[in-house]
Amino acid sequence: MKWCSNTKLYSEIHCCDKWKGYTCDVPICDPPCYDGKTCYGPDSCRCSNKTVGGVCSSHGCFPPCQHGGECYGLNKCSCRPGYAGDFCDVNPSDIIFVVDESGSVGHDDFRVTMEYLANAVNRLPIRYDLLRIGLALFSGSTRKSFKLDDHFTKEHVTDAILNTYFGSGGTNIDGALGYTCEDMFQLTTGDRPYAQNILVLITDGQSSSANKPGLQKCKSKNVTIIGIGIGSSVDEQQLRSLVSKPEYYFDTTYDNLDTTLPKLIKTITDFCPPGCKNGGTCISRGKCQCPDGYAGLLCETKVTCIPECQNNGTCHNTNQCRCLVGYKGDICDIPVCNPECKNNGTCYAADKCLCENGYDGGLCEVNLAEMAPVYTQTHVNVIAGLSKNLFVAIVASLCFILLIVVALFMFLWRTGRLQPVKQRVTAGMRTIRNTIRVQTSSGNNRAHMSNNDDDIYFYGAMETQGQDEWIISRQDLSLETELARGRFAIIYLAQYFNHYEVKKVVAKTLKDDQNEDNVIKMKGKINFYGSKIGHHKNILDFIGSVNDDIRGPFMVLEYCSQGVLKDFLESVRSNVTVELEERLFRITLGICEGMDYLSSQQVVHRRLAARNVLLNDQFVPKITGFGPDPKQTKQETQKNQREYQLNGWLQNA
Repeated sequence: MKWCSNTKLYSEIHCCDKWKGYTCDVPICDPPCYDGKTCYGPDSCRCSNKTVGGVCSSHGCFPPCQHGGECYGLNKCSCRPGYAGDFCDVNPSDIIFVVDESGSVGHDDFRVTMEYLANAVNRLPIRYDLLRIGLALFSGSTRKSFKLDDHFTKEHVTDAILNTYFGSGGTNIDGALGYTCEDMFQLTTGDRPYAQNILVLITDGQSSSANKPGLQKCKSKNVTIIGIGIGSSVDEQQLRSLVSKPEYYFDTTYDNLDTTLPKLIKTITDFCPPGCKNGGTCISRGKCQCPDGYAGLLCETKVTCIPECQNNGTCHNTNQCRCLVGYKGDICDIPVCNPECKNNGTCYAADKCLCENGYDGGLCEVNLAEMAPVYTQTHVNVIAGLSKNLFVAIVASLCFILLIVVALFMFLWRTGRLQPVKQRVTAGMRTIRNTIRVQTSSGNNRAHMSNNDDDIYFYGAMETQGQDEWIISRQDLSLETELARGRFAIIYLAQYFNHYEVKKVVAKTLKDDQNEDNVIKMKGKINFYGSKIGHHKNILDFIGSVNDDIRGPFMVLEYCSQGVLKDFLESVRSNVTVELEERLFRITLGICEGMDYLSSQQVVHRRLAARNVLLNDQFVPKITGFGPDPKQTKQETQKNQREYQLNGWLQNA
């Protein structure tokens, strides 16, 4: 007969008769309960709320049980394997802290580390079904302080940490990894098969072992390793080779150890165990962003849409299409023009209007009758009545005048009298150029902007925290592909979830070697765009900014799929058509309207060129490459121009 339990969560569960659930806590009633009654024990039905006319009043779970959990009583959920919490909204995790207690640490710094761990525990949701903590200590060898199933409350875990005594010895990091992954992440020591295994390594030295069999044991069990290197004696390259991802390594000192606590907590609570499948990306705890054609909690289900999604829409669930901006409908077959077409124009594609006779423009807003001169029948008759002799006389007169001008020019040139005229014209042009170069304090130039290159530090000193209108939650943005690198930033293609749709955007983040000056530059650009520029159809749209604990502040900008105007012009220079000419006219008009808007905002571009204009999927021009920026050296300017030729997103990066 198999042993069973209804009171405690064990590694392998064999529920007693009339009980079910991951923790054997859900009773079974056979036959099922009726009239709103709830099964509160084996074959025991009763009301969870008051009765009305002999029938139980309605009850349920609010909010609803998540991730396929089963509501079996008033606000009581039985969760599927891999999920926990009151409403099955949390992925369980088993965490073991592996702490260096070698002689180089010393008793005082060891106590600092223990207090750091106690603070971390107080910020985590410690509970037997949610998150469990274990502790191992290592020097030349590794010892177990307490197991995953020894303590289930914050108070008990913190007391156990603070009462841990200090040892001494050498430093064998790989041995500690092997011991922890093989002996402590075990079913018999409280490890759960559906929980994410996380190992947090804290050391101030470097391993005495060059081999890495311990690391291989951790990898074979899919253990996530986070590393914290303390002090100048650590081998940073060695520790970075141990952690699961580059961003999972933090370096600090004992005096500044607490500064890594927010990053550690965020890293621990951002996992998606047992892992997103089919190329899915973990964008927040327990939330996978699935690629096209897959759905489910872990992107495990392949989906199809019949009929297929049109206009590049993506099938994100069975027979459910996610439409690109500019289309709507069950299969994304209905174009949307925003703003709407004017003067009875018809929207035939995304933001494309088919105009009726007599109207033109992107929105059919131009009335050709009001722009062109009107020729009446009288005008036509007058023109037609001109005699052939009169026409010949006019042409002959013009030719005679032209001969006189040419003869006069030749006479002045041969006699040397043309040179003073040329000198006066040259002097006049020089005066005009010098006048243009002089920047007046205001005058008639409404686009005047201060030439103070410290503007970026003015905007950089502003706080982005209070600007709620452009702050984007980090959970709503998923970085996908690195496009390019600039002077101080990295450009990523990203996905933005704005609660209504998913759209492609560009994210400009700081490099890994960020410093205070670069942070000020990034904040300056964000505040300049957010508070100064606003929105215009021909200006590269600033969507918002993200305050990331690890990467720092970064910008989210409109994605222009057609790239840089300069590249587009070079690609079509040998194939000019009537349609292309019309498109170029529209692009030119859009650039003029965008520059006029910048002028109205009192912004001077100073670098307008084809390389600073981007084209979206509708070939609408988007001006970029302006804003406050400290002066560059000649070498930096040439380097930046070369980078921009590679990718139009790198201006000011």
